[in-house]
Amino acid sequence: MLIRQHVYRVIAGFNNTEHSTEHSYDLEQLVPYAELTTQRLEYEADQVVIDLDRTDFGYNVGEIEVVSSCSDDLQSGVENVQRVAALLDVQTVDRPISKLMTYLCVHNKALRDKIYSLFKF
Repeated sequence: MLIRQHVYRVIAGFNNTEHSTEHSYDLEQLVPYAELTTQRLEYEADQVVIDLDRTDFGYNVGEIEVVSSCSDDLQSGVENVQRVAALLDVQTVDRPISKLMTYLCVHNKALRDKIYSLFKF
């Protein structure tokens, strides 16, 4: 199912609940404020997962992660992530800018600024 169709279904269902008296959404006026495509490549080796995303507007972001069920493995996991990042010669950041916010920086700066002011990023 297309994402847009799914959004319409969710909102249509919301309009038919007890909450609809508080908020109602006109589906005919529902228009996307961002449309972007992401190509994802996934790699896994030695318990390290690497996800690389490339967008159709030129933004690239990657994620290196180690999944463990034991909190005792935390330090070892951090060291593995750092080791892989060094091998790939990539910069690590704790909170990268999301694809959507980067898209809005380029295509709809006013909306991006409004979101930042509402949520105090």
